[in-house]
Amino acid sequence: MRRIQDKLSSLEKENDEGVYIMLLLKGVCLRNYGRHEEAIACFQQILDAEKKDIKEFTYIPPHAALEIGLSYLDVGKLTNAKHWLLTARDHYSGFLVESLVHLRIHGALCQIRRHKAEE
Repeated sequence: MRRIQDKLSSLEKENDEGVYIMLLLKGVCLRNYGRHEEAIACFQQILDAEKKDIKEFTYIPPHAALEIGLSYLDVGKLTNAKHWLLTARDHYSGFLVESLVHLRIHGALCQIRRHKAEE
């Protein structure tokens, strides 16, 4: 995390678009550490900057939306999780590794359906 934060700080000073890659990595690490609120904040920063700042790395916003959905799934907020997963699936297309994102979305949506069937 320290290395990611250091790189993030240097990219922010340079006003480099790579800052969003670092935010995505930071958010994924935080999600895996169980720090879901902080992770969601990182992913939300990406989505907030999507229209004005992200030109080259167009695959980052759909990954961020997917990760928000997975974060909500991890904490059991299934309605929020489904919303973000469907946003990642339905609002983005033609980006790098789109099939990987769709595969992960499909798996997460299957988990949600299983959870709801068990209730």
